[in-house]
Amino acid sequence: MESEDYGMSKKVEEKKVVKSGTTKAAEVMVPLRRIRQEKGMSRHQLSMATDISIRNIEVYEQGKVALENVSYRTVKTLADALGVEMEELVDG
Repeated sequence: MESEDYGMSKKVEEKKVVKSGTTKAAEVMVPLRRIRQEKGMSRHQLSMATDISIRNIEVYEQGKVALENVSYRTVKTLADALGVEMEELVDG
């Protein structure tokens, strides 16, 4: 019975971690950040080139909002500014 309780406790803890946004998946570099850095652009430069706020770029790079859930126009604007296909930003 103790091992089952431990298992339930562990699942509850994992759900809390997912809700807080600190999962191991979040530690993987989001394609937007990787590509931006490869192109030698700062967030500020990307913001100026796209007219997307630095804060929104940070949110996308941190994986708090997946680019799959952002408008087509926003993803297209980012891709164009970085000189990549939209799929590279979304799929990595």
